[in-house]
Amino acid sequence: MIKKFCIFIVCIFIYSDDLKIRHVNLDDFKYSPYKEEGFLQGWNFYFKNSEYNIILNFIVSNLGPNDLNNGVSLAIGSKKTGSIFLTKEFGVKDLEISKTDFKIKSFNNILEFNEDKFKVSQFYEDIKIYLEFETDFKGATLSGGKYFVKGNEKFVKADIPFSFVKAKGYVDFKGEIIELDGLGGLEHLLTNYEVYKYSSKWELVRGVSQNGFKIYSGGFYGKEKSENDFFRTLVVQKPNGEFVLSGKIIKSEILKETKDNFSGYLVTESEKVYLSETCFAKIDRGNSIGKINILSNISVVLRFFVRLFFTNPYQLNYEAKITIDCKEKFPKEISFNSILTYYLINSK
Repeated sequence: MIKKFCIFIVCIFIYSDDLKIRHVNLDDFKYSPYKEEGFLQGWNFYFKNSEYNIILNFIVSNLGPNDLNNGVSLAIGSKKTGSIFLTKEFGVKDLEISKTDFKIKSFNNILEFNEDKFKVSQFYEDIKIYLEFETDFKGATLSGGKYFVKGNEKFVKADIPFSFVKAKGYVDFKGEIIELDGLGGLEHLLTNYEVYKYSSKWELVRGVSQNGFKIYSGGFYGKEKSENDFFRTLVVQKPNGEFVLSGKIIKSEILKETKDNFSGYLVTESEKVYLSETCFAKIDRGNSIGKINILSNISVVLRFFVRLFFTNPYQLNYEAKITIDCKEKFPKEISFNSILTYYLINSK
């Protein structure tokens, strides 16, 4: 189950001190296996419209029992379906990687890129889902390539190939076909170091403004209790993809936090994050769009494995509003409608 929990941390980001932001290409997030026990690579797709919030994940790793080295997961939230969280894991013989193009097949679940679109299909007992995402590759290699967490061997690499692009498809829910039309994006993580060894929780915010600017912010909190024990960054892009603001968050000012009754964690409700003393972003958490207890849908064997490493693994998703106040870059404040995700590993 380590693997299944990791399915829901694929969209998390870590950044280097020397942040070298650039646009993403296919080589940045192609299948890249490593022999280390901590190897994990994941592709996290999200879809959103007025009725549905959907997250689909594909994962390959060296984590978990036996030869279960790949899997998929699906989270859906809507009035029609309610909140659904499903996972499946497969053996090494069920993983097929194309040598000629971008295609990953995990048993009968497929992630592929062709005709300038990413196409994703997943199959579960009562649900089948298919989504197509248009691509502009205007996202960011937020880690600046590999960020070495420990010495020059252990690293993580994080990318957002695209965000808030047009997406469409359908979900077959218990035999009823529901057409999907909305916006979506892709996030990618590659690491050879187990995140539970150095972090307690992670977060990710991605947003878009009315005039097409985009914002990404994310990172992790360490396992120490010091208030300075975190590493997060923030990036703002123009509609054409040009990076106009990026850097490490040097200070966090929590304005309000509340206990989440579902997970039992204390979760930030409103905060300011600073890139400098005069440049900051205010993040206000809104309505919940889905909460997941990672232990709720796993086997007894996998539950044992996750209990060895994760105290209380949860994923919490919210709507959020971000306001940038940075006079040195923008004459006026810019507001972003955003999706905020917390990945809770171990409570401090």
